[in-house]
Amino acid sequence: MDFEAIVSKNYSKLNETEVQILEYILNNRETVSKLTIVQLAKETLTSKSTVSRLVKKLGFAGYSEFKYRLSDTTERKREKLTTEMSNMQMEDLHATDRLFKQMFNEQMVKDIYTADRLICFGTGWGQRNVINDFIRNMQSIGLFPIEVKSTFEFKKVVKNELTDKDMCIVLSLSGDISRIESELTYALVKGIKSLSITSLSNNYLSAISTYNLYFQTTTHYLTDNEFVSFLPLYLIVDSLFRKIIQLGEEYDARF
Repeated sequence: MDFEAIVSKNYSKLNETEVQILEYILNNRETVSKLTIVQLAKETLTSKSTVSRLVKKLGFAGYSEFKYRLSDTTERKREKLTTEMSNMQMEDLHATDRLFKQMFNEQMVKDIYTADRLICFGTGWGQRNVINDFIRNMQSIGLFPIEVKSTFEFKKVVKNELTDKDMCIVLSLSGDISRIESELTYALVKGIKSLSITSLSNNYLSAISTYNLYFQTTTHYLTDNEFVSFLPLYLIVDSLFRKIIQLGEEYDARF
């Protein structure tokens, strides 16, 4: 029986002070698992005898058994979470690979090669890191995309500089591009080809882009923090780069 089950079974036996101690324990598991009974009493503004009574009411022979069960349950939960996150990561990567194979077509690579200028824009800090990796790889084969580093710069470039002989790649987690929506609509009207790279969803960026690539990434919640892995983004951009190499000989004599 894990710690929560033990607590649930014996909760009705506890008085108000013991319930408050228990709430502190449950909210500070790792800390409490390292405290002596005297330290726990001090942290909860109670006494050693009060903590000892709580431990007995929960069904433990003593404080040492209580700490062991608390630590064991916490560790097993951590191991389970780690396993679940690892499994989900692999699922996201496999799904992203399948999505790439479904959505890729050779024409997007041909357009990348024949564009006068290839403009790349990531809508956030993490996305820009992925774009930088793509640009670095492209430079290694003699192609030189241009990174647009801010929304202001993107708006300026699209409105004043790009022509229908250019192409832009936009990488976004959600495809929510309200800050640059009018500029992308303008690019569509001007005949500027575009490639959107977003999570798999119905979104405006994908709807108005010439080509679409999708990735899958699962949001994890760790206590009060939200965690999103960018590995699927790196995978899909790397897959695109490998296709560019593979098909490069057909479009460019440099290969």
